[in-house]
Amino acid sequence: MTTYKTAEVAAIIGIHPNTVRLYEKLELIPKLRRLSNGYRVFTEFHIKQCKLIRLAFQVEALQNGLRKKNVQMLKVSASGDFDRAITHTKNYLKQIIRSLRCANYSLEAVLRLLQQLSRNPYTDIRTALNTP
Repeated sequence: MTTYKTAEVAAIIGIHPNTVRLYEKLELIPKLRRLSNGYRVFTEFHIKQCKLIRLAFQVEALQNGLRKKNVQMLKVSASGDFDRAITHTKNYLKQIIRSLRCANYSLEAVLRLLQQLSRNPYTDIRTALNTP
């Protein structure tokens, strides 16, 4: 099994090492194993979870409690309870769609966004929503 150090995870994700440490502190990533010298040991799962966190917080329509639901979904995912995480994700998506509709985005724009995200999770959300 390949393992990584904090700086390596940060470089792979494209974030600062302190952000990786913050994810750990907020329990958004799975509990880390530590070496005898206290260094953190990350796995591929941690990297995938960090990518999910970056994607989840890319959404700018986090209002009306959506940010809290987003954090809950990420914590459930980090715990490894994927069935519950999927349920949280479905409920979260419903609220994202509702928020986008309240912000006067058409169903066509929301559908276009979801299709682009399914093809490329790094899609620029603002561009996808605002490109006819």
